Amino acid sequence: MNKKKILILIISVLIIIGVIRMFFGTINITLKIPFNNPTYVLKINDELAGGNLDIKKNKTFIPYVINLKLSTWLSTKGESRLTVKQDDNITLTIEAYNCFSDITGEKKLTACSYDNSKMELEKIENVKYSMVIRGGSTIGMTNTLIYDGTYQKNLTTIIKEKGIYTIEISAKHNDIESTIHLLLEII
Repeated sequence: MNKKKILILIISVLIIIGVIRMFFGTINITLKIPFNNPTYVLKINDELAGGNLDIKKNKTFIPYVINLKLSTWLSTKGESRLTVKQDDNITLTIEAYNCFSDITGEKKLTACSYDNSKMELEKIENVKYSMVIRGGSTIGMTNTLIYDGTYQKNLTTIIKEKGIYTIEISAKHNDIESTIHLLLEII
């Protein structure tokens, strides 16, 4: 008798999930909460570049029915607006790290911005980068598209004119998508 009730319960749950999926599709729930996100070290011509960082993490709650999307916003360490002379080479380097803390006596993944007392960085190797560069005006911000493609370390071939540029770098690994926004002025 108990097996029959369990089978009926399982079939009922599956029918309810099927009906939800049929009428509503996949339900995405977005929560803006901090989570154990990676940190990024950005340098332009070996000078630490600061920027804004949007991070999203996708988790499947019930496959094909309910997805959780966690998001948070942070700033990276460094100068928020870098200035480079037009004749200089412009080299952009980026490295991604996971942060671990042993403040509890046990090594655990943590968000770098929250626990800096006993932090250990571990480089993330399998990150896929792409980037978008906009701008070019010498009198203010513009939305003119200059470049949209894979990450390029040498920006000298892309940015050739004086002006103010925004650089947006997308970084993806595992179930985490990060977008880093930088500001660069060429004088």
